[in-house]
Amino acid sequence: MSELKGRLIAYIGGAGVSLSSEKTQTLQKINESSNVSDILTWVILPGLSLGSLLTIVGAAVVVCRFAFDVWSYFDQRRIKRGKK
Repeated sequence: MSELKGRLIAYIGGAGVSLSSEKTQTLQKINESSNVSDILTWVILPGLSLGSLLTIVGAAVVVCRFAFDVWSYFDQRRIKRGKK
């Protein structure tokens, strides 16, 4: 049961990444009006800020973790079925 709770926390935490992205966009608008530079608003590539890059990387980590969990679940089932 604790493993399931851990997975749910990890996946819900990934949803928090997108929420923080929305907050970052709001902060970007505030910073643009006040001319204060924030590290998350630094432009790495044209059209891609550091905050957006962190959001993309966070989402990719969550998707990879989910794919690994699915793969390991089916692998464990295969191993258990092979032992019987």
